[in-house]
Amino acid sequence: MRFAQFLGVVSSRQVSFEAIDGLHEAIVDTNEISIHMKDVTEIRKIDQDFYMHTGSPHYISVDEKEEKNILEFGRKIRYSEAFKPGGTNVNLIKTLERNHIHVKTYERGVEDETFSCGTGVTACALTYAILNNLTNGTIVTDVKGGRLHVKFEKHENGFKNVWLQGPAEFVYQGIIDDKA
Repeated sequence: MRFAQFLGVVSSRQVSFEAIDGLHEAIVDTNEISIHMKDVTEIRKIDQDFYMHTGSPHYISVDEKEEKNILEFGRKIRYSEAFKPGGTNVNLIKTLERNHIHVKTYERGVEDETFSCGTGVTACALTYAILNNLTNGTIVTDVKGGRLHVKFEKHENGFKNVWLQGPAEFVYQGIIDDKA
């Protein structure tokens, strides 16, 4: 949304856009962007871990002692038989304090840890809500790239009215030489 605003494609404060998982609403403020995420209707428990689709598939594991290496663990789960043929993104959660978590994400396609993944942060915040029997509220989520907030409402066996909020900043600009 911030990039679309920079390009002049988006000029209003509130916009709708279509992504691979459907239609989304976004609110663009000066310092923050809020995106209405898709409802989460299917959550699977796999041993002590969770799996859900928040726009992209995510496997979520609690790692309170930070014993798991995100690259090794991520590759193992992403390429496992259980998630073939497309694989899955893999996330590790550590609780920092009440309603505040730290997330590491191994993102398929990138095949490495990323600074931030919106659907991953959302999946981790909702997993935290499940583990702590929360029915609504906001989960503060720290990632390598900064801090995001996930607002949610529990609904039947899933979640609705899920909003991802946080800053969007330019970190790089480049020029492509199309004559090369």
